[in-house]
Amino acid sequence: MLRCLVGVLTFFTACGAALSQGGSAAPQAIGGVSALLESVPSDPAKLAELQARYRAKPPRGGNGFSLARFHYERAQAAGELGDSRGEIEGLRKAAALVRGTGGEEEAQYLQELASALARGGNFFEALAICERAFPIANLGRLVTLGSAAAAYYAAIGNADRAHAAIARAEDGYARVRQLRSPIARSMSGFFMGVIHLGRGVILLADGRRGEAEALLRRSVQELGEERTRARARASSGQIPSSQSPESHVQMADYWHDAAELRLADLLTGLERLDEAEAVLRGPLSRLSARFGARHFNTAQALDSYAGLLYMQARFRDAEELGRAVVEIYGKARVLPEAMPLARSRREWARSLVAQQRWDEALAVFEAMRTGLAVDSRSVGSFGAGDIDWATVLIATGKPGKAAAMLRSLIARGGGPSGSDTLQTGMLRGMLGIALSRTGRRSEALHELEAALPAFAGGESGIEERSRVRERRIARIVDTYIKLQSGARGRKTGDSAGALKAGGEAPQLASSVDSASATISRSTLNSSR
Repeated sequence: MLRCLVGVLTFFTACGAALSQGGSAAPQAIGGVSALLESVPSDPAKLAELQARYRAKPPRGGNGFSLARFHYERAQAAGELGDSRGEIEGLRKAAALVRGTGGEEEAQYLQELASALARGGNFFEALAICERAFPIANLGRLVTLGSAAAAYYAAIGNADRAHAAIARAEDGYARVRQLRSPIARSMSGFFMGVIHLGRGVILLADGRRGEAEALLRRSVQELGEERTRARARASSGQIPSSQSPESHVQMADYWHDAAELRLADLLTGLERLDEAEAVLRGPLSRLSARFGARHFNTAQALDSYAGLLYMQARFRDAEELGRAVVEIYGKARVLPEAMPLARSRREWARSLVAQQRWDEALAVFEAMRTGLAVDSRSVGSFGAGDIDWATVLIATGKPGKAAAMLRSLIARGGGPSGSDTLQTGMLRGMLGIALSRTGRRSEALHELEAALPAFAGGESGIEERSRVRERRIARIVDTYIKLQSGARGRKTGDSAGALKAGGEAPQLASSVDSASATISRSTLNSSR
């Protein structure tokens, strides 16, 4: 254990010195948050057209199919205008009007309803809708539906269903390849890009991040090339009969943007922040140009950027952007249990945690839990807690609740974004801090000692640890040294080193020796 602790402190001394000297130059930023949020769509005529479609009245005397088409087009307009609930309601009506027909219209409406629900509605209803669509989907639709469903199932940790869904996508593509259709052959790059995206998401959920990155990069390349091919097919009319030229191009754009956002999030999680920002720049600029920054369809890219800003220790910018994304979802009327809304609240809250604004952070976390609680499955999958939430509980005098949350996360294999050796070490370290605040010193020491080996090596696959991780690990190391000092002091009749349990909110980032003092000062200064 002593060798492990020396290794940790040696690592932090080097990192702290680099930080105190300013480190390497920061990459060129995507842009100031305030300026980014002011961008507006560039086509006012298109906006007026969408508003007219959205306000149109249903035709009189229309049959089921024509009325369904009206509600479908109205739902599309609602989505383009940033009204998530309007989009969901329109798609529900369209799907209901053709239910049981088993045709292409029903499959299309169901797939788009599932997508709308995953982005702004009930995530588990989205999964049920996917299962309704599978039996009636054509071969090409089976590829996109299967990949999307695989990602949905991976998000809730259902590996068996995720693998079954991607197998359906691969089967669909294998059967597409047997067709003699020149359109199907020309779309092979698109289908492979979609499948590689689904497979990459599954591998990421399984913790196989190196393999996931390789597949996501292939997906980005294949789907990026499809942007050009899709425009050529649309111009020549060589597109599936169920699509318009505009929808065909939008489909390619949507999947490419989705692949780049997945890759950017992975790189952010690996703390390769320069690479993440370079990848994120593309979808963020394209979506902002098309919809405007304060639009529902841009929100996911903004949320990814908020996560990147947090990892760059730009906490005030991350806070501003996180708050703005939550406001965007509110304006879009997403359902309270929507998973993307929960994710955005989490990003906003942890930026507040980094600034030690404990009460504000706790309020955001509690709002997240309240929204998810509308559906017990949602709160179980997306509201179980995380390390930042536990930090807030410790800081606001609730170490017992923090310890329970951390034990649950450790048992589940980590937080909402998955687990690795370093992440598990930090969870156990924070559990040690929580236990120390309840006076359970022997248990606290046990957890802290179990955490330390994770900080000395490179098992997590992370090339460079961010200031955020450095600061959290420094707090854990500091607490361990204090507890050890206190334990030695009690054995010799000197209790000066003992921790005082309870009372005022703990100062988690205090320093106790030269190595941890260096890292504590440098990381704390970086957030100011």
